[in-house]
Amino acid sequence: MTLAGQTLQGASWSIGDHAGSVVVVNSWVSWCGPCHEEAPDLVRAHGELAAGKDPVRFIGIDYRESSRDRPVAGRGGVCPTTRSSTTQGSPPCR
Repeated sequence: MTLAGQTLQGASWSIGDHAGSVVVVNSWVSWCGPCHEEAPDLVRAHGELAAGKDPVRFIGIDYRESSRDRPVAGRGGVCPTTRSSTTQGSPPCR
């Protein structure tokens, strides 16, 4: 898998730089209710796992789309989520 980009601080970031490490990749959008609900869990996991003997790396991808393309609750929009590997489909947006 190839995943690369620029951090909020302007540095280059690539998943390839973390070969052999566990990396949690979370993609989210500001209008996604489940994304907001899982945020405290990710913060807690980061606090517990990022400073350990074998630190886990965390990267968040904020998908930015035009307001025209944004799903709207009640119009069949869905929110992306990877909260559970057993989840079938995506929950409706809020």
